[in-house]
Formats: sequence, structure tokens, C-alpha cells
Amino acid sequence: KVVKMMELEDYLDMLIGREQDGEGLPKHARKRVTIAVQLVTLPKILFCDEPTTGLGTSSANIVMRALRRVTDKLNLITVITIHQPSKHIWDTFDDLLLLVKGGNTAYSGPMGEQSQEVIRYFSKLSDGKEPSSNSNPADYILSVVADMDPSTVAEAYQNSNLNKKNLARIESEVAREEETSQGSKAMDQVKKQVRKSRNFFKEVALLTKRHFWTQWRNPSFSIMRLLSSCLVSLYMAILFRGDKSEISGAVSSIGAIFFLVFILVIPMQSSVVHLIEDRAVMYREVTSGFYRRLAYGLGQLLSDLPFHALNAAFMFVMFYFIVGFQKGKEHIGYFVLLTFAANWVIMSLGQFYALALPNEESANGLAGLSVILSVIFMGFLITVSAMPSYWEWAYWTNLLHYLIQGYCTNELADRNYTLFLPSDILPANSTAAIFFPEEVDVATNRVARQAAAFTDLALRAGPNPNPNYDWNSSGIVALADLLGCWIENDCLEENPPWIGIITCSIFSFPRPPVCGDEFDFAGEVINVSNVLDCLEPLLPENVTLPSLPFSEAKNEITVESFERASDLEKLGVVLCLLRELLPSGLVSDVEDAVEEAIAELKRAIQELIELVTGLIGIIVDIFENGLQIPGELILLVFGWAEFEPGEGLSAPWKWWYCMFSVAMFIAGLEILKLGALQFVVWTKR
Repeated sequence: KVVKMMELEDYLDMLIGREQDGEGLPKHARKRVTIAVQLVTLPKILFCDEPTTGLGTSSANIVMRALRRVTDKLNLITVITIHQPSKHIWDTFDDLLLLVKGGNTAYSGPMGEQSQEVIRYFSKLSDGKEPSSNSNPADYILSVVADMDPSTVAEAYQNSNLNKKNLARIESEVAREEETSQGSKAMDQVKKQVRKSRNFFKEVALLTKRHFWTQWRNPSFSIMRLLSSCLVSLYMAILFRGDKSEISGAVSSIGAIFFLVFILVIPMQSSVVHLIEDRAVMYREVTSGFYRRLAYGLGQLLSDLPFHALNAAFMFVMFYFIVGFQKGKEHIGYFVLLTFAANWVIMSLGQFYALALPNEESANGLAGLSVILSVIFMGFLITVSAMPSYWEWAYWTNLLHYLIQGYCTNELADRNYTLFLPSDILPANSTAAIFFPEEVDVATNRVARQAAAFTDLALRAGPNPNPNYDWNSSGIVALADLLGCWIENDCLEENPPWIGIITCSIFSFPRPPVCGDEFDFAGEVINVSNVLDCLEPLLPENVTLPSLPFSEAKNEITVESFERASDLEKLGVVLCLLRELLPSGLVSDVEDAVEEAIAELKRAIQELIELVTGLIGIIVDIFENGLQIPGELILLVFGWAEFEPGEGLSAPWKWWYCMFSVAMFIAGLEILKLGALQFVVWTKR
């Protein structure tokens, strides 16, 4: 009925659109839609403030014709403010209230047929001057008033018979107050029946649909929100992708999660502008009785859920597998669920600012400030253990803290990361603190200094892949004589020490090596078959190793072949020889004929050798295969894991602590939003 009276049949099911973007209905149709929306609630009086402003002549006539029609058919009192109306528009009015400067009344009363009464009144003020037959009465009246002093015009009306008649009519209406009251009560009863017929759930359903399509048809909000999340997620995933098995992978995972939380904050401030624009419409429609504020809030909440789910799905696809996170079902499910909850809670936070604060500037300013403070106190840049005690409350009440802890725990817990140590991490005298007491100054004690250098070379040599299990006590004596010769002749004092070992044991020119005999004896006693292969980098190219005994092979080394070998090859020669000469296995079986005391001594020596070689094996294994660091240890640094005696490290809080806390934030913010909708009203943006 209202659509027909306002002549809107041609615009049914059309998008109203955003006027500033040049889309949707023409301007005169927008004005009629606005008026029609108000007529649905059956008002007694309809106020229209300049309904023809911005319209051309034909469009203004369409709007005024529709207002005239609904006024007659709905028996309304329609009050319209208008400036310089055309003659056609002027003729649609029944009464005129003309105000002059200062807000004083210049005329208030009926216009009469073809405006005869109002013209007659103003012709008396102008000493009988009347308008021409084809002129606009509005222009005539304005010209009369413009030629007079405003106070004179107002005083003339105060003393006129028209003013006296109006006062008498007012008194008469007051006398009929009871009758008028009964009519008012009847009208109120009709409005109550109309409002009573409304269904709350239908209001929520309609508002949910309206909010959804409003967001979908606003690309600057909905489409850009999805695109920004997708593109930034993809960019971050490519930036932080890589092998997550090493400790650097753990660091990149934490960095990716840190910036992922920032991506989630992007839509928050954009929601402020969108909601503040819609807030003014909500105030007007709620005041007019179209729906309840609670229905508006629930409709907005429900309409946002599909966008939260879509955004979470896009972020998961664009980020999770590319960056290389864990592929377990629980890990994937937790990430998707937390991302959905994070989109929801952060968007709700921005909407709360929009509803509780007066304008965009204050809402966006507080949103930006809260993000900065949340990042500072989220426990990543400054751990909670490093915070002053009087700031810990900011950590425990911080939304981003629970988000980043949940993401990091989901990715790092139950996972080991390998830490590879650099090959040159041990300096030349790194073993000094282990093998010598504090009172021995290794820097000034030549024996201790060389012993430390030898131990470092032994550690770097590592275990023999083809161990010689015939290594026995005779080998210990031979090796001790060789090491004693090296120290006595300061062979290990050279820099680097492996050059001194070669020049003292294998090759020296023009004099023979000072420890050559001890070196030959150690090789023969230990009976190492592969020791010849170690000398190959120092030998001339025409020498065939298997054809020479060990003691003669080293004599084939020439000055040219020695100088041709690089320092790295010479180091390889020494490390190879040490692997062959040093003990790599167990002490040989003890013969039954050996006395029990000697057997006990040998078992003690065996245990000592096993201990030392085992320690060397562990150290070498760390250097070759890396140190395994559990992800819980990294979480412990941030205070996101715990250590229980007998149980070890654990990080059990991602579900009942992090996810539950985010859910509590969502519930709290939704309650605050509904409270702001119900009790906070801002009349200006």
C-alpha cells in the first residue's frame, strides 16, 4: 500500500546503492523511499526537512505529489520546510507558516483557494500591491517581506485578526482535550497492535539478511577485507616458508605467527567506518519502531559469521601449508578454529569501539592505540617474566597474548628442532677448562697448552668408521711416547698445530722429523692397516701406496708434493692419522691366565676408555647431527610451557586456556556491544 502511494512500484527489488558512488536509485526515488520507510509505522505527524533540496523541477514535483497523496489517504499532519518553491509545489500546501529573521512569525494560517487568503493578507501590508495573475505567490510574498523591516512584519501579524483567530482555535482545541485524547488513544492502540504483531525472530532474520547483503555489496569493506587477508597471508607464507626441522625453522615459525596476528588486526579499523555509517540509520529506525536494538545487534553478529569463516578458510589455504606448519589433523583443526575465533573477536572489538565512541576519529584512534599496547604486552617482545610486576595485569588481560600463545603452542609443542653447531666453535684451547685445574695457567704452561691442542684435534678427528679392536696396552705406551716427543719438541706450539705434527713426525726438510722414529713405532705397534691412505695427499702422484711399507711411505714425500698440498689437506692428513692411532673400541679380551688383579686394572682402564670415547662420540654426534631441542623448551622461554619433575617439559594450555580465553573475549565483547547498542546514543558523528 505504501509502495503504491509513493509510486515506487518500478523500483521494487532494486539495489538502493551508494549515492556518492553513482549507483542504485535516482535521487527523487531515494527521498520517496526514506519517506515510505517512516510511513510504515503509522505516524501521526510527518516532518519533512527540505524534501526537494537537490532535485530538479520534475523530480521535486514527483516527491511533493507523493507527499500530498499520502497526507490525504493516511489522514496525516504533514509539516514541510521548503525554500523558494515553484508555483506547482506551492499549490500543494493547505496552510503556511512564514518565519522572518529572528524566528518571529510573519504569517500562520490557511492559504485559501489559489492562495487568495495569504495574498490578500500581504497585499494589505504592501499598501494594496498585488501580484500578476501568472506570477508565483511565493515570490510575491518574499518580495513583500524583503521590502519591510522584519520586526514590522512580525508586529503586524501579532496585531492582526488572523493571530486572534489562531489563538481562539488553540483555546478551543484545548477545551476538546478529552475528545482529542480519546482519538489519540485509539491511534496509539492501532500502533500497539502493529508493533505487537512483530516477531522478534523474524526481525533478527530480516536484519541478518540486510546486514549480510549490505556488507557483500560494499566492496571497499567486504571484498577488500578478504583480498587483503589472502594476499598478505600469501606474502607472509612465502617470506617465512622453508625447512622447519632446524632451530631456524622454529624462529621463522614464531615470526610468521607474530605477523599473522597483525594480519588479523587489519579488518578491525575498517569495520569502524562501516558501522558508524550504519549507526545513524539504526538510531532513526529504532526510534521509529521498525525493530528492537537487540535484534539489530544479533542480526549484525549472525551476518558476520559467514565472512569470518570465509576469511579463516582463505587465510588457512594461503598460509598454512605454504609456510610449512605441522600437518597433523589436530594441528590443522586447531589453526582453522583459532583463526575463525580470532577474526570474530578482533572484528567485534572494532565494532564495540564504533558503537561506544562518538565518531570515526576517536574509534580508530582507540583501536590503533589498543593494538600497539597489545603488541607490547602480548608476551613476545617482552616476556611476562621480564615485565615489572605492576604491568603483568596488561599481559593477562591481553587478547593478542592468548592468540599468539595458542598459535605457537600448536606449532612448536611435540616437535624437536635441530641446532647445528659450527665446525669452528671450539677454539684451540677449549678443553683447558675440562682437563686442567684452575691453578694451571694454560696460556703460560707449554705442556698444558700443547695437551689441550692435542685434545682438540682428537675431538675434531672423531671416531674411526672402521675401528681397530686390537688396540691394546702396547698401543698406549707407543702413543704416549709419540705424544711426549711432540710436547718435548714443542711440535704442538705451531699455529696451526697440525702443521707441527706433520713436520715433527712425517716430513721435515732438510733434517729428518724429530719424532719420526716414535711415529713409525706407534704405527707398527698399533698395526693400523689404513694408515697409509692418510698420507696420500702428501705423496707424489707416481707413488703407489700398497707397494710400500708404512715406515718407507713417508720417505717418498718431497718438498714439491708437501708444498702442493693445501692447509686443509694437511689438516685432513692429521685428523685421519689420529682416527687410526687413537683408541676407538674396547680393550681386548682378558686372557684367563692373567691374574685377577691385572684383570681388574684392565677393566678399570676399559671403563675409563669407554667413558672418554663415549663422551667424544656424543660431542662428535652433536657436531655431525646437531643438538635436538624440544619445542617446549622454546615455549618455556616465553612462559608458555612448564617443567614437572619426573614428567619433563609440557605445554598443555592451547585448548582449555588459550582457546577458552578467546571464547570468553568473544562473549564479553558481544555483551558489551549489545550494551552499547541499548544504552549509548551519539547524535553527531
